[in-house]
Amino acid sequence: MCKEKAGEWRVALQVFWELPSRSSQCFDILNRVLVGAAHWQLTLQLMSQMLEQRLMPNGMHVASAAQALKMPGMSARLLQDSLGLWKANAPEVFIWNSNLKMTLAEAGCHREVLASRPGILAMSKPPNMTTEAILEELTDRVSSRDPELACFTSVSRLDFPTSGVLIVAHGPPESPAANWLQAQFASRLVKKEYLCLVEGKSLGEVGSQGEIVQPLLTISSNRGSRVEASSLGQEAQTKYEVLQRFPLNGTSMELIFLRVAPLTGRMHQIRVHFSSIGRPLVGDLTYNQFSQANLSPRLFLHCHQMELQDLELKPFAVKQSLPGDLQMVLDNLHKK
Repeated sequence: MCKEKAGEWRVALQVFWELPSRSSQCFDILNRVLVGAAHWQLTLQLMSQMLEQRLMPNGMHVASAAQALKMPGMSARLLQDSLGLWKANAPEVFIWNSNLKMTLAEAGCHREVLASRPGILAMSKPPNMTTEAILEELTDRVSSRDPELACFTSVSRLDFPTSGVLIVAHGPPESPAANWLQAQFASRLVKKEYLCLVEGKSLGEVGSQGEIVQPLLTISSNRGSRVEASSLGQEAQTKYEVLQRFPLNGTSMELIFLRVAPLTGRMHQIRVHFSSIGRPLVGDLTYNQFSQANLSPRLFLHCHQMELQDLELKPFAVKQSLPGDLQMVLDNLHKK
């Protein structure tokens, strides 16, 4: 009922207060409506109501409220206060366990784990493996050593063919780490940097920078989900910098090696944004009909760096160099 009436904030608010009981889901639905209508005062009051009913706001709820404030200082304070609340109400094992690092080493995860902080792991995701499969394998391996510690939550995703840095929370979805990381990703506070190779007309000299601002719409079908650039879609913004250029002989086209920073986190964002401006990614069999697929063994897209705050509000930045198969593609281009 709450979801059916969520189209207009006054109606949604009235229906919400008339409900005999209110679940966390109904709070979340009303929160989205209030955020969309820019009623940040009501959004904060809604969080207070949740706490009075002993319902803990989750990371997405807090992120929505922080964005609705549109005041950096107050938003940061809200996020930090929420982190303190999550930590105060969590079992110690889901905040940090000194045995986790040793358990990961014993389970043979030293190559997959790039770095760690209390409650946070930075994993190395190989291409052609889903984020879900990464977590399943991690859980199984840790469980074989210490079942109590074998609990991890996905807070972000990398596409199936994409490699690179993947951030994972240690603990269940309601743990401080999971909520804190989800709040940062949803609030667009996580700095993400990718490396990719595109093909098409020049984007300028080396060092040139640009930005793509194009809403993206996800279309689902029996064959899966596909994303299109559309005015009906959600806001999406991607910045880029030209790192290297490789002209294609006898044509006005070239291959362009880019550093890319997606400021939003939409599905297939980088791939669709560059395809929409006529510079699709090399090796992209979904969004590049004329792909130079023979140049690369797979999609040339790698998550090079992630930077966020850990549970002590300290910077946590993790880098992973371009993997060997993609580096070889660049090396071969330099030889031509």
